[in-house]
Order: sequence, then structure tokens, then C-alpha cells
Amino acid sequence: GTYKIKAYVLDSNNKISEFITKNIEITSMRLSEYIMSQYTGTQGENNIYYHDSRLSHGAKDNSYRYAGASADVKNYICIGSSATTCPTDNLYRIIGVFGDNNHGVSGQQLVKVIKNTTYGKLAWNTSNSNDWASATLNKTINTSFITEKLYEIENEIATVTWKVSGYDNANSTVNTLYTAEITNTTKTHTAKIGLMYVSDYGYATIPDYWTTNLYNYSSAAKNKDWLCLGSTEWLVSPFTFKSGSKLSASAWIVNSSGYVSGSINLTDTFEVRPSFYLLSSVNYIGGDGTKNSPIRIN
Repeated sequence: GTYKIKAYVLDSNNKISEFITKNIEITSMRLSEYIMSQYTGTQGENNIYYHDSRLSHGAKDNSYRYAGASADVKNYICIGSSATTCPTDNLYRIIGVFGDNNHGVSGQQLVKVIKNTTYGKLAWNTSNSNDWASATLNKTINTSFITEKLYEIENEIATVTWKVSGYDNANSTVNTLYTAEITNTTKTHTAKIGLMYVSDYGYATIPDYWTTNLYNYSSAAKNKDWLCLGSTEWLVSPFTFKSGSKLSASAWIVNSSGYVSGSINLTDTFEVRPSFYLLSSVNYIGGDGTKNSPIRIN
């Protein structure tokens, strides 16, 4: 913004000079711009991959996504605290920067983040329905979680279109899953808070494993995936088991071993890490993205 600066000189006899007025323009870098600036043009530099049409097996959605082992990826961000040392509960991690076709907000590059630690163990739903719009977990993270954890920055979180048609085959590569759960979605839900997609998890490992079926993830793939929590957690996408003519409603999970699958019971309690998109108006203030010096925003 533009700031008007006034200055004068006061001598030892308390005589005041004329005021000098000057307008100074102070510009801040958008958080999304900062993240995109860390992509050097070389895929994987600074652990960022630009998913344009040329990236083999990528999402091809022009997103900028972090990928690699947790210790290598500098994508920590402090949200809701100005303390010199960011409290553990305020640490999040940046999944990436996403454009229009990802979230239904026109003309904006939004920064998607996920809580670094679990919010707690919760059921996906208290009934046998894998409709995300009516799921008790969806309602909890869009009420209690916001009130408890995000009340100071709620206005900086975008209301977006979550893709919630889901998919029913864990023996799929990340690109197949992205196409099924994002590109070909037929069901959406509008809200501020969600969970990560299966494809978010799949693209957070290095490209060597993008052609591996996520159900068959090895320790090597898991160890190069910074989104792997190390304990079983819920994802936002529904999963429907098919056994003959019988359908069983479920939802996707990342297993504690690092592979993805469908959970048999929606009423099971697994770890929950809420995820959301920061508005494009959020500015980068400082920090290098390490855990000890997380990115700070306005």
C-alpha cells in the first residue's frame, strides 16, 4: 500500500522545522508468488514440481506441489500465531499452489495447507453413508475446528469447491486417481475446511513412484512422501467396495504403513488432519519453510 511519511527537525531550542511529506509505496509478495518463485524451472528443485502438460505422469493442472522426504521439504508454515517460536499446534505444511480448475474460485492462485499434527481421532461418519456433505467429520472440522484453531484467520481461508465423488480402486497410480477424483468428479461440496485428496498424498512422493499403485506403496515410496503421517488417517474421498451385487460405503485412508486403501467402517476412528486453501491475498512475511523457521504470513 501507499504510506504518507511526515518528518521534521527539532533543535535544542525546541524550534521545529517545516514538515516534509513523502508518499512511499510498500509492496508485499503474495504467499502464492513466494512459493512459485521457489520453482526454478528445474523439476524437483527446492522439492517443488510444476505440474504442467510436460511433467510425466503429473496432474497437468498447472499446480505447484511439494514432493519428497519430510526432512527435505521446506514447506512448514505458522498459522494463527505470532510467537517467536511457532507452537506445535499452529504448524501446518503447504501442499502447493492451485489454480481455478482445482477449487472453483475464479482467477486466483490459492495455497493449500494441511495441519502438521493430528487434530485427533474421529469417525468419518456416525452412519453408514459416505456422502461427505452430510458426514459428521465434515461438520466437525467446519465448526469446532475453525472455532478452536482458526478463529483468528478464518477470513483468510477461501470457501472452495471440494471434489467428493471419490473412486473405488486402490490399485491405481496417482494420475489415475487424480483423474477419477478430481477431473471426472460429479459430486462437489462447498466449504472452507476439508481433508487431503488421495492424489495429494500420491503426488507428495518423488516422481519415481508416480507409476506405482498406491495400494502397493513400498517403504521407499512412503519414506519419500512428506505427507505420510505414520499412523492411519482419513482422506476426504469416498470409497465404495463392490462385492458381487453388494455395495459397502467407505472412505479412503492412508494406512499407518503408508499405502492407501478403503476403510471398511466409516465409524472407525482414525487420525484427522484438516486441510484448507489460503486466499490469494495472503502475503508472505518471512521464514524459510523449515520447522524452526516456518513461513510467516500477514
